[in-house]
Amino acid sequence: MTKILVLMFCFVTTPAWGQVACINADEGKDKLMTIGQLPIFAGLSKRGHITEIWLNHKDTTWTALYILPQQQKLMCIVDSGTISSQLKPKTDQRAESK
Repeated sequence: MTKILVLMFCFVTTPAWGQVACINADEGKDKLMTIGQLPIFAGLSKRGHITEIWLNHKDTTWTALYILPQQQKLMCIVDSGTISSQLKPKTDQRAESK
């Protein structure tokens, strides 16, 4: 967890509570890989940004970030944590309307 906190603050000054830490995307992704995290999800948000989830499978630390299309050189870290598990959807179950 401390590695993630160091990552969040090594490029920018401490953000005010509620603000998002945005850093250089190339450097930030290199740091995530250095601490063993790899991207496991990327999706285009309805709001127009790319959301990514990075995970370290060994120590289960994770980081959630987004990248704005007009600022692709920046990644903004919105959350991070520990004790995660990757969920696998059950293909034989379907949502039913009642």
